[in-house]
Amino acid sequence: KASISAMLRSGAVVPDVLSAIDAAKLPESTHFYRKQDTHWRAEGARLTALAVAAEMKQKIDLSKLPQTKHVTRQTGTEVYRSEIMDAIAKICGPKVIARDTEPRYVTEVEEQAAQGADLFGGASTPAVLVGTSFSRFDAAFNFGGFLADALNLDVLNVSIPGGGLTTSILSYLSSTDFTETPPSVLIWELRPFDLPNQAFLGQVVATIAGSCPTEQALLKQDTKLQRGLTQVMALTQEQRNKLKTPVFLDLTVGETGVNKYLLRMNYTDFSKEDVEVDLTRAVFPPGHFFHSLPVDRLRKLESISLRPAARLYGTVSVSLCPTKRAS
Repeated sequence: KASISAMLRSGAVVPDVLSAIDAAKLPESTHFYRKQDTHWRAEGARLTALAVAAEMKQKIDLSKLPQTKHVTRQTGTEVYRSEIMDAIAKICGPKVIARDTEPRYVTEVEEQAAQGADLFGGASTPAVLVGTSFSRFDAAFNFGGFLADALNLDVLNVSIPGGGLTTSILSYLSSTDFTETPPSVLIWELRPFDLPNQAFLGQVVATIAGSCPTEQALLKQDTKLQRGLTQVMALTQEQRNKLKTPVFLDLTVGETGVNKYLLRMNYTDFSKEDVEVDLTRAVFPPGHFFHSLPVDRLRKLESISLRPAARLYGTVSVSLCPTKRAS
């Protein structure tokens, strides 16, 4: 509930999937999730897509976006396989695992409407889906297809299997695909056991705000990476006093190859805050990382340190930028 409340406060549209499941009145033989796997079935993906589309149509005006009619059809059935079940079968024998036979669906474009076709000049997809294997495995779940069908929109799927909560969305928001041609709608699929906290939502908002030019930065320092923990920014009392508005940290890693690291904020009261980032599976290698800093602790921020997961060399640049740029 805390995660959902935080997302609603940030302005996100959060569908009530549980109510949609109850309203669907599924027969007992139909399950939302798989018996021997953490993933949903295709029926679970379909119900979720319908709930997402219904909530979006209620909260967002989609009428001006280029409409594309899709059709979804069942192409047959297939025995579902997963790494979990394969591992159990390898250890215990294949007879231990009762493999599920699942329907397979495919969603295809049926009709491309002219309405709104010139709105983006053909340069941008109206909707982008970021998420995990729940979204990426279209052959098994078809979540992206069900979304496109329910929304009547083209949906670009950039989800990353095994990327967890952070990889897909931070990878995409850091890419030139987003910064140069941002979509009108960004759909973020989250697993119920891996929800974002307020700190990570702040990181997402900071990443959307993106890089700030040098003239807009409140503070900026360049530092050569050293072995272990490197102090990349130190603040004097005078500099801390200037931090009167919410700020985010823009970390430019350049050609250092940093994609997994620990970021540490040290405070004058001798406390510290660690943020761990792992984008080793990122599709779009980011040159920038962004972090929202806690407003109530800015006046006590003494220094910021960085420790890459691997020994790397090069220079990183750290800027403190006003968060109001995100608006």
